[in-house]
Amino acid sequence: MDPKNIASSARQPESATILVVDDERDIRDLLKRFLGEAGYRVLESPNGRDALNQLRNTRVDLLISDIVMPEADGLEILQSLRNNFAGLKVIAMSGAFDGRFLRAAELLGAHATLLKPLSLSLVKETVARVLAAS
Repeated sequence: MDPKNIASSARQPESATILVVDDERDIRDLLKRFLGEAGYRVLESPNGRDALNQLRNTRVDLLISDIVMPEADGLEILQSLRNNFAGLKVIAMSGAFDGRFLRAAELLGAHATLLKPLSLSLVKETVARVLAAS
């Protein structure tokens, strides 16, 4: 295959699809607007069960998930991803218990973590870094 064609067919991070999972609508709306303005296609889900259903039916490049949520929390999502979506990149976020669950998320395979309240500049930097990593 021609290297020129490989480069042109590679998915650019700016055109990546991101699924944001959080039970707080305000967080989902903020990240959807912010990441959308940065050029990403952003989907959203209010809980882990819905997120897993979306992942089965839609190509997603990056999952950004809260850890503490009803109806399948972020740690449950990470466990399921290991078995069913091993190549999916994941950023875990939490503010509960001063972010103590973020270490568990890393151990379960999260590529990065974000402590709430979120810094939008750190979100943008983290998303770009995780998507660029091979």
